[in-house]
Amino acid sequence: MAVAALVAIVSSLGAPLIPSIARSDRVSLSTGEWVLTAALLSGALATPAMGRLADGTRKRMVIVFALVAVFAGCVLSALSTGFAVLALGRGLQGVGLGLLPVTMAIARSQFTPEKTARAVATLSVSAAIGAGLGYPITSLIAQFYDYRGAFWFGAITVALALLLVVMVLPPHSDGRSRRFDYLGMATLGTAVVGVSVVLSEGGEWRWTSARSLGLIAFSLVMTGVWAAHELRITDPLINVRQARNRSVLTADTSAFLIAVAMYLFLPIIIEFVQIPVTSGYGFGASILVSGLVFVPLSFGSFAASRCLTAYTNRFGVRSMIPSVQSSSRCPPCSSRWNTAPYGKRSSRRE
Repeated sequence: MAVAALVAIVSSLGAPLIPSIARSDRVSLSTGEWVLTAALLSGALATPAMGRLADGTRKRMVIVFALVAVFAGCVLSALSTGFAVLALGRGLQGVGLGLLPVTMAIARSQFTPEKTARAVATLSVSAAIGAGLGYPITSLIAQFYDYRGAFWFGAITVALALLLVVMVLPPHSDGRSRRFDYLGMATLGTAVVGVSVVLSEGGEWRWTSARSLGLIAFSLVMTGVWAAHELRITDPLINVRQARNRSVLTADTSAFLIAVAMYLFLPIIIEFVQIPVTSGYGFGASILVSGLVFVPLSFGSFAASRCLTAYTNRFGVRSMIPSVQSSSRCPPCSSRWNTAPYGKRSSRRE
């Protein structure tokens, strides 16, 4: 729980600092948004890789490695003398975004099934609380000690999380290690990077330019190569076959759309609040106020998570996310869907 909360605090470092970083490093706001994009991009790539590496006996080792990378990223950002180095540091910090699924996997391996559900829900809430605390705390530090002070604060919190992991988490976990899908990681990473670059730079390149269209086409081709490869091997990086499950597909699609909305929401609100009033549309507020703007969002996330059990008991899961089947008819529990690559039957636990 502490790791989830502390890493969430570090992940919140980017958004409130975009305008001040852009002014300090003399870059445009669109370029300054790479302090957020770099972390999200590396997090998107790190999450499946860390999930696969932690699917066995190496859960604590994966967490330690990720926290060391985040710590190095915080120090690098705090000591940076140029925007490129700062963006690199933020990319290392984004590795921490893959920690939450690994902590959930540890909870599943250490607790009984009855306690696992509460533990996973609590981990999710811890991340929401950490982000809610991170926005105002880092904004307050940046207000009085510039943005480098916020990154030093992040380094301290990550060092604390690393100490807790070494002292508390078991060194070994149950499970068996499987071969890592390097080709799947390479093709998926290439596709994700290509799409991210187009989304970030397409406005300046023009969306219909040869560069934008060519990179999009290349990313789509790499996505197809990745999907075909994942369907062909026994131990894929991501089990693409689960997309046949309507519940899984609907949940993944909903999460993707929510994530896109949040990515568009965060930098726009931060920049809008801090833009001077003389521009005709900004509020001219301080960096501290821009951080406080996100506190209701975090508290709302926390409150919603506490209401989920009562809501689903009263109205059911299908009313929360349309097209999700009820638990009594959940396809993963049905023999129709319980198949592994090459038609091999997978265990209920798998």
